[in-house]
Amino acid sequence: MAPWVLASGGFHRRGAMDRANLALAEHLLSEGRDVHLVGHVIDPALAPRRGVHAYPVRRLGAVAAGELMLERAARRVAAAVRSREPGLHVVVNGGNCAGPDANWVHSVHHAWPAGDATAPLALRVKREIEGRWFRRRERRAFRVARVLIANSARTRQDLLDHFQLDPARVHVIPPGADPSWRPASAEEQRGARLQFGTAGPTVVFLGALGADDNKGFGPLLEAWRTLCADHSWAGTLLVGGTGPLLSHWRRAARLAGLDQRVRFLDFVSEVRTLYAASDVLVSASRYEAYGLAIAEAFCRGIPAILPASAGIASQLGATCDGLVIRGTANADNLADALRRWASDQARWRAVATQVGEKLRQYTLDDMAAAIVRVVEA
Repeated sequence: MAPWVLASGGFHRRGAMDRANLALAEHLLSEGRDVHLVGHVIDPALAPRRGVHAYPVRRLGAVAAGELMLERAARRVAAAVRSREPGLHVVVNGGNCAGPDANWVHSVHHAWPAGDATAPLALRVKREIEGRWFRRRERRAFRVARVLIANSARTRQDLLDHFQLDPARVHVIPPGADPSWRPASAEEQRGARLQFGTAGPTVVFLGALGADDNKGFGPLLEAWRTLCADHSWAGTLLVGGTGPLLSHWRRAARLAGLDQRVRFLDFVSEVRTLYAASDVLVSASRYEAYGLAIAEAFCRGIPAILPASAGIASQLGATCDGLVIRGTANADNLADALRRWASDQARWRAVATQVGEKLRQYTLDDMAAAIVRVVEA
């Protein structure tokens, strides 16, 4: 069987698409294929497995520098393997490397809306420069790829709208679910709440607190301030994530008098446990190619408030309509959605359990098998 080269930022279980990249590598290895992994973080548990060839790439401070080093390493590895195995398959991620084989697209920078009025001028300038650089690399990478794999119908449409690609080249393969991510037992929930120090209704936000506030924490904090002004509103908002605006939002919450109602957790490595301690996830993103945090929340049996534009929204079904925000998330519609959730928490928990069961039926291994079929065809 032909070997594969996979080039990505990471192959590990700790984060988002890196776990999906790991699942693809593990599926290929389970079929007895040689797999060459080029990435910044490669799970050390892969090293002893037969067929694994790991090429770690040091990550420098600047994102652009790290991506250039990753591309250089991927090209070198692919050329060396192809000289011995002409049937080699190469899969890259987005704009991280341009190549004539397969591109697995997790997001589209051309579709990412600008919106960083909250950030200091220096951060806005930096983001604009980086955005132009990423968009230029996307144009180059997407136009030369033989096949593109989009993580949602929304991402596929963004690719067609911005790059005028042949629709036959662009396939939709959503991320799979980890079947072990099931609703927490009562005992697990008690332990998780004790670990995170919460009691009573717990709302969770997960996402980067970036200069563009793409994840929408600004409108969520304003909605939370409005809700907490009503003394009948109970609950704690847990904020998992870090970024250049973390200190800004900490200060904003303190000035709004929400010190006891908003807890900033910084980076959370135990996301699974955090969901066990929570009752609802809020995703207020202005751009969400798929929405892995949303999918994981449902798999853990907690509902999610989400924008209709999120790629995952089309998979959830009509039962979730009451928690889906039409248009751009703002303080008013987020507050309304939280009130709808709070008014019937048992029902929304039951809905989440049903949706999670459906999502878990399509696993990470199913996803990987689908990618192999598309690439080899």
